[in-house]
Amino acid sequence: WAYGGDFGDKPNDDNFCTNGLVFPDRKPHPGILEVKKVQQNVKVEAVDLAAGKVRVRNKYAFLDLSFLQGSWELAENGKIIQSGTIPRLRTPPGQAEEITIPLQTPQLVPGAEYFLTVSFALAQETSWAPSGLVMAWDQFKMPYQVPAAAEQKEADLPRLKLTESSEAFIIIGEDFSARIGKKSGALESLEYHGREMLSSPLVPNFWRPPTDNDRGNGEPKKMAVWREAGPKRSVQSVKAKQISPQRVELAAESSLPAGKSVFRNVFTIFGNGELVVTAEFRGSGELPDLPRFGMQMAIPGEFRKVSWFGRGPQENYQDRNTGAPVGLYSAMVDDLFFPYIEPQESGNRTEVRRVSFLNAQGQGILIQGLPLIDFSAWPFAMSELEWRKHPNEIQKSDNITVNIDYKQMGVGGDDSWGAWPHAEFMLPAGSYSYKFRLSPVR
Repeated sequence: WAYGGDFGDKPNDDNFCTNGLVFPDRKPHPGILEVKKVQQNVKVEAVDLAAGKVRVRNKYAFLDLSFLQGSWELAENGKIIQSGTIPRLRTPPGQAEEITIPLQTPQLVPGAEYFLTVSFALAQETSWAPSGLVMAWDQFKMPYQVPAAAEQKEADLPRLKLTESSEAFIIIGEDFSARIGKKSGALESLEYHGREMLSSPLVPNFWRPPTDNDRGNGEPKKMAVWREAGPKRSVQSVKAKQISPQRVELAAESSLPAGKSVFRNVFTIFGNGELVVTAEFRGSGELPDLPRFGMQMAIPGEFRKVSWFGRGPQENYQDRNTGAPVGLYSAMVDDLFFPYIEPQESGNRTEVRRVSFLNAQGQGILIQGLPLIDFSAWPFAMSELEWRKHPNEIQKSDNITVNIDYKQMGVGGDDSWGAWPHAEFMLPAGSYSYKFRLSPVR
């Protein structure tokens, strides 16, 4: 699509009149699902979840709820294990009533999460929509006392060998190896069964390609110090220690070209090939807020099949995720990116417990939040989203860019010509820490 400036017109408003909730051809943007969720006219509220008791509130001004068919699903780690329908309700406009959902407490799996989703859909076809169209839904995490997952005993794991060269620390295990560079302080190589999983190192990232709202409020200039904070970091130390025959720990500390900010990585490698990454940031109040705090790497393009347990299926951000239920989702990496008319930040998923990237043979890498991460993945470099003016100009890569984030600041939307995201969705330049685990999928 063409927009302001494409015709040599000056002055112009860039893409201002074509960046709403739908494309010019009426294809919806992901944000329209958030609007639908926020504006739904049926609200389900928890009363006693363990007993299946909820309150259904009718927010319609003139209709009772008899035109809707209710249903429910109980999911264990994203997989539906119980489901049913709700007897037709006749709740009057503006009123609420309590109902009991006949769910049974399942046999609790150690470490599992359980979510109840209650939905209301059109019971019959209308002049404007087919029967079965979901008009409202709400989701609740069940308050079950789930036992913790059993952890494998460290002493039972294969042994590790820690070696050192002038350039790197190398950890060698049974059918895997990892290399941490002394100059970069980064995970530069991760091999499983002789297959290299990284196309570029795992490095800190504090930047995101500006959104329309970011450009409108001047974020690219006001937060410019974070654009090169990761790439231009200065590694101060990289230390390695063999904690046990089955565990090695490496710590890398870097100063950032942003005031007195410090970034620290701790890599804990276990004999089974698992690698726990701890990322820590310490900033100062004199600095602008962060667009993002996370880590970025590239993996070979063969690992295009993506599955995740978190919010989805559409892209979502911390101030735009109530319309994205927690679930188990799958997509090809090319489909995670949304081609906005003017390229920008795209494809994030929040509150992710785990995400895997697999090839056609089912081999690949698993990333697990400890407990939660944001993730996104693009079949091109991040710079393509910042410097290209149209999505058809984006140059695809042989590799996949993977972002494993603590969080991004919100995307805002009160207006697109100066408003910032609300304060609770910003990332002040204070102190942050998060963890995630990398492990092979064989």
